[in-house]
Amino acid sequence: MKRKKGLIKKAMELALLTGVKIMLTLYDDVESKLIQYKSDSAEAINEIAKKKFEPDECYQNEDVSLLAYLKYDGYIDGT
Repeated sequence: MKRKKGLIKKAMELALLTGVKIMLTLYDDVESKLIQYKSDSAEAINEIAKKKFEPDECYQNEDVSLLAYLKYDGYIDGT
C-alpha cells in the first residue's frame, strides 16, 4: 500500500505543479480493490473524455525502454 500512496502523491504533485488534469486508476489484484485519484471533479474529467475519445499518447509497461530513449535524446523534458 505504501507504493500506491506514493504514486498517488506523485500524481497530486504533478497536477499541482504543471496544471494538468490527471485521472489515475489503480487495481490491486491481491486485495481486489479499485483505487482512483482525480485532480479535478469527475464531471470535468468525464467532459474531457467525451470530447477527446482517442488518446494522443498511450503507454504500457513494454514502452519503458522507449521512454528512457526519448528522455535521453531530449524528446521528453526530464524536469
